[in-house]
Amino acid sequence: MALGALSAFACSLEGSTCPISNELRCKECGKNVGNSPRSFCEECFSPLEVSFDYDSLKKSVRREDLASRKFNMWRYAEFLPLQDGYATRGDIGGTPLIASSKLAAHWGVKNLFLKNDAGVLPFAIL
Repeated sequence: MALGALSAFACSLEGSTCPISNELRCKECGKNVGNSPRSFCEECFSPLEVSFDYDSLKKSVRREDLASRKFNMWRYAEFLPLQDGYATRGDIGGTPLIASSKLAAHWGVKNLFLKNDAGVLPFAIL
């Protein structure tokens, strides 16, 4: 079972019940590194992944609650390794995908979607 803390933000979301524990763990050596902003293990330099307490998630996160939230990355706050007291910075994520059937046919693929960041969000990827 993973230990760690979930941010106060995630606990304040409508339909969210806390606590849910998750933390970062090294994919290679298995060392738990808590819930601090890192991307690699300082022991073996391997990438970190989020380690979830699945029993807590099953008891406290419902698909209906997630679906009723605004469509952005904060919809999934319980699944993010956020530090206590993390403050959000706007509506990040949920960028529309546009189907392109003509381009898909030209390239010989069944489905092709293009990400549309143009003027949609203040955090456009350039």
